[in-house]
Amino acid sequence: MSVKRRFTRARIAAQLASTGRLGAGHSTTGFKLFVALMLALLPLGVVAVIGTVQTIRTVEMERVAGLNLAAAEGASRLLGEINADRSTMRLVANDLAAHPRSTAICQRASNQLRGHDRDFGFAMFDGDGRPLCHFGTVPRVYDAGGATLFDQQATIVEGARHLLVRVNSMNGAIRGLISYGPQELGERTGLRDHDPGFVSLTLHRGHLRLPLTTDGARPDPADVDRAVAPLNLGGLQLAMTTQRPPVDLLRFAATILPIVMWFAAAAVGWWVVNRYLIRPLIGLNRYVAAYQPGTMLGPLPDDATLAQEIRTLGETFREISEDVVEHEGQLADALVHQRALTREVHHRVKNNLQIIASLINLHSRASPDPAAAEAYASIQRRVDALSVVHRNHYASAEYSAGIDAQALISELASGLRGSAPGRQLAIKVAADHLHLSQDTAVPTAFLITELVELAILSGRSSPVLVALRRDSEEPDKGELSIASDSLRPDPDVEQLLEERFGRVLTGLSRQLRAPLEYVPGEGRYSIRLAVR
Repeated sequence: MSVKRRFTRARIAAQLASTGRLGAGHSTTGFKLFVALMLALLPLGVVAVIGTVQTIRTVEMERVAGLNLAAAEGASRLLGEINADRSTMRLVANDLAAHPRSTAICQRASNQLRGHDRDFGFAMFDGDGRPLCHFGTVPRVYDAGGATLFDQQATIVEGARHLLVRVNSMNGAIRGLISYGPQELGERTGLRDHDPGFVSLTLHRGHLRLPLTTDGARPDPADVDRAVAPLNLGGLQLAMTTQRPPVDLLRFAATILPIVMWFAAAAVGWWVVNRYLIRPLIGLNRYVAAYQPGTMLGPLPDDATLAQEIRTLGETFREISEDVVEHEGQLADALVHQRALTREVHHRVKNNLQIIASLINLHSRASPDPAAAEAYASIQRRVDALSVVHRNHYASAEYSAGIDAQALISELASGLRGSAPGRQLAIKVAADHLHLSQDTAVPTAFLITELVELAILSGRSSPVLVALRRDSEEPDKGELSIASDSLRPDPDVEQLLEERFGRVLTGLSRQLRAPLEYVPGEGRYSIRLAVR
């Protein structure tokens, strides 16, 4: 397995491993899924919150309505009690008006009320304001300004903390006052135990206030509810104040529960998808990543929570691995067969070239004409060059690097030295350990052969230097140079170039796709090659 493939598998595995974690980053599938579920469930959460708030608001309205109803009932009950007392006292006043000198009825009324320990009293007065009889505590008849209290149907005496209610006889000769203390009035409303949050009851008339009862608390005015009900008696009103219920745990839970349920629903949805989809997919990725070429995947781990679709996908991968193993075996057999055929082809080509070279050599030796023999030798050198290329290509066929340039040039130089007239030509080789492709090696071998042939035909026996060096700036390029004093400008050399070698060298440089450069002073030809 290549390094790139191993790195890719490791990267994919790391990405899948972080897919199901919420805190792994905002780009993970787990985080995106959680956000998508929260957005999908947001309308339900909003509806639940609105419904809860509306329910709490309805409860508050019902509580305020109950408070107003209780205040109205308390005022009605208090008015009924006062009217009953007024009726009783009116009978006493009528009796006194009929019998001014007899106060027996006052005594009877006093005896009847004496057994009740209540903050209650009454007093009867004649037309001049002289007291006739009384019971309990009754404030003075005149206020601080000298005005009589008989002119008001009901009034609040703030200093004495009492409520005075006027009663007249039918003929108006007798007037009476009924006095109520705050405790008595509070008990007659029946509201003292109405509400656990009860704070106070107040009877007021204009700016006058008479607190009836209180539990001693002094709450923030913003935290109380107040209901006012009229008594229909001298402009009196009954005010009832209660403490608003605190935001207790139940109300807080009712308010926050929809939000918690919204978040919990998204979290549960994410957990289910992560548990039954994402995590099995991560396991499946590890299962597939464990695959090695030439092997088969084993059975999936036995997990009861594994989805049937993922299990089927894993079985499909395992079947694919079986098919891959079978196909790889077939490809390996075909590759072995192909390599054998390639070796056979190269071997046959090399043998055929050697046979052709041998036949040319035989004809060269048998030719009586020296010019014909030299022509045969020239052809033989080119066939030998091609044979050397095929032989080296056959030797490097098992590798993908290409033909060893050093071995190719060395063997080619050895063959050229052996075929030179008199075998006195010196050919030196200086080549780096480089490799050439088949398309580059053939024209390179021919180019060396042609230039050595040109040096031979020049008639001078100067040594030839064949060098191949890698370019330091471009590692995939190399420079091939053939230098000899025999290649310096000379009439014979120029004639050979014009008649034959010039066109051949130009064609070979085109095959190598690079210009062939010539330095006359050094007798050196150079060209850039693609190397490995």
